[in-house]
Formats: sequence, C-alpha cells, structure tokens
Amino acid sequence: MSKKPKQELNKLKKEILLSRLKIILFAALMIIVFYPPYLQGLFFEKHYLPAQIFVFAVFILFLIYKWMKKEPVFFKTPVDYIAAGFVIVYFISIFAAVHTRSAIIEWMKYLMYFAVFYMLSDLADNLKTKLITLWTITASAVGSSIIGLDAAMGGKLVKLLNNIFKKLGAETDVFFGLFVRNRVHSTLQYPNAMASYVMAVFFIAIGLLIISKKAWQKALAGGLSFILFLTFMLTKSRGAQLLFPVILVIFFIVIPKGSRIKAITQVILLAVPAVVISLIINPYLSANKFNTKALLLVAAGMIISAISGILSGYIGSFLQKVDWKVYAAVLSAFVIIAAAAVIHMVNASVPLELSNDAAEENKTITRSKDIALKPNKEYILSYKADARMEQEQNYAYFVRIFSLDKNNILFGGSKQLLRENLMNTNGMEENSIRFITSENNELTRISFSIYYAGTSVKVDDVKIIDADIGKVVKKVILKNKYNLDSIISGFENIGLQQSFISRLVFYKDGLKIFGRNWFLGSGGGAWDYLYRQYQSYNYSSSQAHNYPLQLGIETGILGILVLLSLVFSLVFISIKYVKEISSGNNKIAQEEINDSVFLNSAVITAIAALLIHSVMDFDFSEPAMLLLFWQFIALFNTEIKEKLTLQQMLPFDINQKIKKGYAGKTETKGRVLTFAVLVITVTAFIFSLTFNIASAYAQKAYEYAEDNNIEEAIENINKAINLDGYNEKYVLGFAPLTARPDIKAGLADLLFMKNDILQKKEKNGEKIPESEQQLLQRQLNEVNSKIMKLGKKAENNLSLSNNIASFCLRTSQIDKGLEYLNNSISLFPLEPVLWHTKIDIYYQLMGNHFNAQDYENTVKYIESALSVIDEAEEANKRNMNPFIFDSGTAGLLEKMQFINDQINNLNELRSINEIVHYTIPYMDVNLDGVPDQWRINDTALLNAAADNEGIKIKASGRAYIYTQYYPKFKQGKTYRIEVQLKEPVDYLAYYISGIKSRTKLKQQGNKYFAEFLVENEPDKNGNQLRIYMESDCTIENILIKELTR
Repeated sequence: MSKKPKQELNKLKKEILLSRLKIILFAALMIIVFYPPYLQGLFFEKHYLPAQIFVFAVFILFLIYKWMKKEPVFFKTPVDYIAAGFVIVYFISIFAAVHTRSAIIEWMKYLMYFAVFYMLSDLADNLKTKLITLWTITASAVGSSIIGLDAAMGGKLVKLLNNIFKKLGAETDVFFGLFVRNRVHSTLQYPNAMASYVMAVFFIAIGLLIISKKAWQKALAGGLSFILFLTFMLTKSRGAQLLFPVILVIFFIVIPKGSRIKAITQVILLAVPAVVISLIINPYLSANKFNTKALLLVAAGMIISAISGILSGYIGSFLQKVDWKVYAAVLSAFVIIAAAAVIHMVNASVPLELSNDAAEENKTITRSKDIALKPNKEYILSYKADARMEQEQNYAYFVRIFSLDKNNILFGGSKQLLRENLMNTNGMEENSIRFITSENNELTRISFSIYYAGTSVKVDDVKIIDADIGKVVKKVILKNKYNLDSIISGFENIGLQQSFISRLVFYKDGLKIFGRNWFLGSGGGAWDYLYRQYQSYNYSSSQAHNYPLQLGIETGILGILVLLSLVFSLVFISIKYVKEISSGNNKIAQEEINDSVFLNSAVITAIAALLIHSVMDFDFSEPAMLLLFWQFIALFNTEIKEKLTLQQMLPFDINQKIKKGYAGKTETKGRVLTFAVLVITVTAFIFSLTFNIASAYAQKAYEYAEDNNIEEAIENINKAINLDGYNEKYVLGFAPLTARPDIKAGLADLLFMKNDILQKKEKNGEKIPESEQQLLQRQLNEVNSKIMKLGKKAENNLSLSNNIASFCLRTSQIDKGLEYLNNSISLFPLEPVLWHTKIDIYYQLMGNHFNAQDYENTVKYIESALSVIDEAEEANKRNMNPFIFDSGTAGLLEKMQFINDQINNLNELRSINEIVHYTIPYMDVNLDGVPDQWRINDTALLNAAADNEGIKIKASGRAYIYTQYYPKFKQGKTYRIEVQLKEPVDYLAYYISGIKSRTKLKQQGNKYFAEFLVENEPDKNGNQLRIYMESDCTIENILIKELTR
C-alpha cells in the first residue's frame, strides 16, 4: 500500500474514532443533564462530589477528543470567556477565603458548570442534538414533577421507588420531604427552587410543542406542559408566580415577530387548565392519604392539555392571521374581562359564621384579617353582626384590634389596641368601633371571636372608615365566596409579610459582609461562616437568598463584574439575535424561520426565568439549578455561533491588527489552552476524588464509633485526615448525623472515647498495659498539636472555635478554652447558648475555688460571670429581637450574685443550695427597661425599671410584677420569701400559683417576709410568683429559699 492511501486510511480511522467518541461523550453528557435534580439538587456533599468526579472524568475525555481534533480555537464567543471568568474569580477567592476547603469546593463546582457548558456548546452542534438535550431536560423536570405530585397524593410511586432503591443497596429513603405544609417541594426539597425550575422548563416544553410536526408529539408536549405548570402552581411560590407574567413578556419579545401571537396563545391554552386544576385539587392533596379524585383531576388536566397541544397551534395560527387591530381589541377585551373576573373572585364575600352551638365546653374560635393602615391615625371599624347565645353569658362574641410593627411581623406578638365584648343581637345589626393605630403601625389585625358554648355570630359587610373624612378606605373580606382565602392571604400585603421583610434584612446584612472584603471576596461558602457576625437578629440561613449578593460576598467586585458581563452579553446578543431573525435584509429572514430559532427563543426565556428568580432566592445554591442554567446558556451559545458573527456578538469593533495577529497563532493558542484546561481539570478531579474517598473513610469511622469499635474508627479517621487535611472536622467534631449529635467521630472525639473506655476498665479492676496508656497519651499529644495548628483557622469558623474550646476545657487548658469560647461568641454574639456556656464555665471555676475556700479567686470568677450581663447587653444593642438568658443561665447568675452579696457572711453562704430565687435587679439583657427576671401584668398601672440600686417601681394603682422564670418548689417543704425595699410602703403582698393565695407580707423595717408550706403538688415546670404593690418603691432584692430546720 502506497503512502498516500495509508494516510487516507489512517485519517478515516481517526474520523470514525472521533465520531464514536463524540457519541459516547454526548451520551455521558445526557446522563449529567438528566439526573442532578433527583439527588436533592446536589445540595449536599455526598451528592455533588460524585457528580463532580463523573463530570470531570467525562470532561477529561472530551479534552482529549478536542486535542485529537486539533481544533484551532478554544474560546469562540464572548460567553465562552465569561464562563471561564467565573472559574477564574472563584479560584482567586481561594487565597482570601475564610474557609479554604469550602472555597476549593465552590471553585470545583464552577469548574463543573464550565465543563458541562463547554461540552454542550461543542457537542450539541445541530438541531437533532439540541432536541435530544431539550427533551432530556424536559423529561427530567417532568419526572421530578411527577414524584412531587405523587407525594402530594399519598406517595404510592415514591414508596415503590424507595423500596426499589433499598433493594439496590440504598440504606435510607432516596426520596423524602417532597410535599411539606401543603406545598410541593419535590426532589429539589425547596418549593421556591422547584417553582423556578419547572417555570423555566415549561417554556422549553412550549418551544418543543411549537416545532412539533406530528399530532402525537404535540399531545405529548401538551401533556408534559400541564404536569410542569401544575407543579409550578402547587409549589405555591408567590415570588415565582408574580414573576411569571414578566417572563411571559420576555418570551413574547424574543419569539420571531410573525409567530408571537401563536406562541402566546399556546402558552395561555396550556397554562389555564393547570391553573384551574390547581385551584380545584388543593382540598384533596395529602402526603399520607391517596385520593382518587386528585388523580382523576390530574388525568383530566393532562387529557385536556394534550388536546390543547394539538389544537393550540391551529388556534394560534388563525389568530396570527387576524388583523392586529382586531386582535388588539379582542385581547384588550379579554384582559378587561379576566381582570374583572379576578377582582370579583378576590372581593366576593359571604358572611363569616363562627359557631359554638354544638360545643359542650367553652373554646375560642377566631377569624382574623391583617390590613395595612397608616400609623397614629383614627379609624372606624364598621360591620354587621347577628350574634346568638343559648343561655345568658358575659358576652356572645368579642372583637379585638391589634397593631403590628415590623418586629411583630418578623418575630410574632402584637399590641392590643382594644377589646370589646358584645352581647347577642336581634337579627343582623350594624355596629362600629373607633380605634387609633399605634405610632409604628404596619399592619392592623381585626379579630372576631367567640368563646362560650352555645354562642354563635355571623359577621358581614366589614369596612374600615377614615374617621376624619368618613370615607371607606378598606373593605375587609373575612370569608371569600370561592374559598380562595389561603391564596388571597398569600399575596395580600406581600411587602409586609414575614418572608419579604426577612429577605430585606438578609440583603442588608449581606451588604455588610460584602464590604468586609469587597475586592477579592471571602471565598466560596463565606456567607455561612460570616453571616452570624453581622446578622441583625438571630436567624438561621446558610444562604443569602440572593445570587448576585452571594456571588459578591464570595468573589468580591471581580465576581460581580463577571456576572454583569454575562447579563450584558446575554441581553446584547439576544437583542442582536432577535433583530437578525426579524430583519428582512438578511439571509436568515429570507429563509423560513427554522425550528432552532423557536427553540432558542424558549431557551432565552428559560435563562431569564432562572436568572431573575435567583435574585430573590437561593435557587443557585443548588448545583442542579446552576447546571441547568449553564446548560441553557450552552444551547444559546451554539445557536448564536451559527446565526451571528463574532463582530455581531461584540459591542465594539475588533481591531484588524489584533485579528490578524491572533489568526497566525490560533492553533498554538488553542492547543495550549486545551492542555491548560486539561491539567486544571485533572487537578480538580484528584481533589474531588480524594475528598470523596476521605468522606467514605470518615463515614466508616463514624459507623465503627457507633459500634464502640474505637481502634478501627481511629484508623479510618486518620486515613480521612491524610487524604483531606482541609476538613478540620475529621480532627475534631465530625458528626454527620444531625439526629445523633452525641456521637462524634473526629480523631480527638474518638481518643476521648478510648480514654473513657480505659478508665472504665480500670474502675472495674482490669489492668491496662502501660504501653497502651503511653500510646493513648502520645495520640492525645499529637492531636493536641494538630488542634493548636487548626486554631489559626478558627477566626471565622464558629464550629471549629466551639470544638477547640470544648477540647481545651476538657484537657484543663482553661485560659485557651475561654479564649476560643470568646471567639465563638464574637462570631455568633446573638446566640444565648454560647453566653450560657461561658457563664457555666465561670460557675464551675467559681465552685472549685469556693469549695477550696479560695475566696479571692471565687470573687474573681463571680465578677467575670456577672460582667457577662453587660457584654450580652452590648451585643443586644444591634439585635432587632433582643434575647434574654434562659432559666438555667439565670439560675447560675442568681447563685453567683447571692455568693457575691454574702461573701463575708459564711452562715448565709451555707444556704446557697437552698436558694430558689434571687433577684438581680440590674439585669436587663434585652434592654426593654424591665429586669429580665420579672414581667409586669398591667403597664397602665405599674412600671418596673431595672437599676443598679434596685427595681424602680412607679405605681398608680394596685398591680403586680410576676416571675419570668417560674421558681420550682417541693411538696412538703417550707420556704421563706423576703422582699427588701429601700423605703417602707403600706402594702406589699405575694401570690404563688397553685400554692399560695394572695397574702400580705409581714414587715420588719424595710424587709417584708413570709414563710409558707407547699401542701399541694407543685407544677413540675415551676409556679408563678407575683408581688403586689400599689405605691412607688425601690425593690433592692427578692429572695426565696427553702428552710431546712
């Protein structure tokens, strides 16, 4: 064989190899496209690490494929460069990260997104591969939706799937938490993310419907669209539902000019059946009970939508041909009629009926409505009521009006403006009540209630009238005629709902964190490590609920610039694209609009849906969602490569010299870039693999620890540490099961367990070999050295700081333990548990020195503990919802305050263990002006102010203060109560719920006292103590102690 035919044969073989390799790569890519939503959106490490390993393995093979093809250019569009930009900024942020391992993992996630984006941009290079990709995405979303809908109808399919996976080796349920609080969460396990997901894919299904040629394909696309939109509605995500019309407008804009009416018609015809079914099906949904009606409704909706899928194209085409003026008139009429119908349905009411007629016992039944009214303004509540009672009672029904400020909306509670008890009526009678809203009023709550058995009330025509001008400002619908109350309440006052206000707080706190390191960012996962330092109140949120903000926190201004570049490029190129396909002066418009253009319009819409929704929630914290986002961008990228030139994609002219200079070196640059990306990917693959193997060893260690096989556990956790030295939890505090926080399998934890076992053996008389004791001591010394090195990483790591503090305290390194505990408090100053830990440590140290009669150090640690009160007060100054210490913490402080006050009175100190209550009059941690240990029953008659001299009482009538923490008593024991005043008063009495009726205290100078025997069995949770007074005074102290005579 001559040389030339041999070369041609080799070339042919290479082409065949590359062709087969391309098929394998595309098939692997479709697996990646399909499965991520099913594993909790890849939110957890146990899911995303294996996903990264698989993606990187495929990407390595793809890069080898690219190398073999000798493609001259690696980056072909502006979007390619921007996608790589995200990887670069996340890599840079590693060097400024507050937690290195989290930053590395986040960088690897973005490399995974880039890998999928780049492969799909290259491999989905024709209509067939694009269709396969889009059908795969749709099938995945529909499958996830079906699992969510099944869970809402009793979960028969879910149980079957879980049983199958258990037979295949799964230890626990694969699918759970799919339908919670009457909302579909499905496999993403978060309803808002699920709503964003299915909304985006719904438009993809519409695109597939538009280009379908056969009736069965149209019917299939129609049926699948119904499943997606029904799931969208049943997530009950208000943000996504409010966003939908905006996305619909975007879809209208990007659809080719001559097909817009047809496309929108198809959207409406397929969305309406899902909306109607979602309203009807709601009462039949249950996570625990299968309901045939629910299944029949879903089946009926699918059939209707399948038929609509077939007919919608014809209807849309007909409407498309109608003159735009006629269409505009019809559309306007439709909008007006639809708006009128919605307004009517929302405002249609029937009388509210509350009834206790059949009740044998008294019980409160209430219906309330929140209304946005102006603060510090007088209004009139006007209504008609028909009230009845079978026998004479104090009242038939009662009306209460409450005022809620922003803090009440966020944290609960309200200020009662008034309560009126009203008698029975003679039929339907009109009534009116005047009220003035409070100074900080955001919402006013109107409540109608009944209490007594045999009473009922019917309420209608409820109105709020401006008292100044007599104008009705709000008609209050207490009961909707069409049972839409829950839906209406979800959208009513949406800007004043708890979820909306809390998000604004998150964003404000997030901007503070962004300012901490605005240029480079604080690395991947930074929000979770930093937000507690900056939070405005004690909330728990591992995500910022805003993708641009979270990106800025993690990668600084560099990441924000990359995101802005992406948004600008997508918008700019989309505008260019739409103009190009709509123009009459180009090659595309001269041809018939092809299928890929319709699909690309759907893809652009899906990108917009995901990106816009990510601004209001943490969808993109689920890797499955960002993978989907970049899959859509990849498909957009392939389309623009076909339809636009590079010059058209850019907002500036490309310098000809630059183009010529680049042209000569493209092959070299392409090969170099391919090799560089290959090296980076191999590195990320190795990191992912070692992290995953280390996790498996750590899990084995945990399982061995559960079985008390400590030596095997130590061996496995050491392997995990050697493989993944970035994970400090493998050294200290590894507890993978939140349900079992008592079992920790970090190396230090295991060594403590080993020490406990050896000590137990010694107590049982078993002799421990000296070599074994020496080995343990050496291991403890080694782990102590490792932990001290880890201490440098604890600056912004709450969990690590807590664990090191515990380790140091357990190993008698008291000063270091307190140092790390103080660091923990600085990281989470609004957490009362940490303050309790600090006080408890001081209490134990105080106790040790007190028992050793070392009173100098006793006083030192008491003063340190009592100073915590001032420290906590300082922390609460920025707290929107100031905390108070719990009863356990207060009890420790009470005893230390007692010892401090009686340090020179040894006789009194002997009774320390008999103290039941000891007032600390100046303790006002929550800064409300009232001592934390006491509450006031009637602020109109009495005020109690915390002060160093005592509790300052201002009284204008007889009222009482009562204990915040109920003292605990023992049956058959005698107790003494003492109240020390600065100046004597005429009247002072006490009362203990369930134990002692109101009794006047005996007086001895400025001291008031009484002794009482607990005859009845006291409440196990304690009994309320009240102190009654009727004149101004200063209470220096209140003491209750058990008498042991």
